[in-house]
Formats: sequence, C-alpha cells, structure tokens
Amino acid sequence: MNDLELQVKVSKMLGFAFVLSITGLGGVGSLVAFTLGWKALRAIGKAQEKINGRLLAWWCILMGAIGTLTIPAEVILPILSALK
Repeated sequence: MNDLELQVKVSKMLGFAFVLSITGLGGVGSLVAFTLGWKALRAIGKAQEKINGRLLAWWCILMGAIGTLTIPAEVILPILSALK
C-alpha cells in the first residue's frame, strides 16, 4: 500500500471514529472510536512517509476511553436509584 492509499484509509478511519467519539452510542460507539483511533495511530507510526492525523487519533482514543468508562455508569446509576 502506497502512502496516498494509507493516508486515505487513515483519514476515513479517523472520520468514522470522530463521529463515534462524539455520539458515543451507548458506550459501544465510544469503544469502537477508541479502537479505531488506536489502529490509526499505529498505522501513522509505522508509515514510511509522514501521514497526517496523529492529533485526531489521540482525540478519538481519549474521547473513546472517557465515553467507554462513563456511559455504563450513566446507565447503571439510574437503575440502582430506581430500585431503592
């Protein structure tokens, strides 16, 4: 895969991950955003030439991790308070 094809692949991956990192989709979207951000960051690091997207990959990793950790708490706490 040449550098242009890799850049296009990373850009598409990060675009999808960015949308998922913002919407969250009940924790699953955040987990997918985290995973795609991590894969994109690894692809950027392994590239022969400079591939753009490192900052967006870190955004997806960070927001995906936060969403993955907070969404289950937002779902479980109301259920527990309703049981009281």
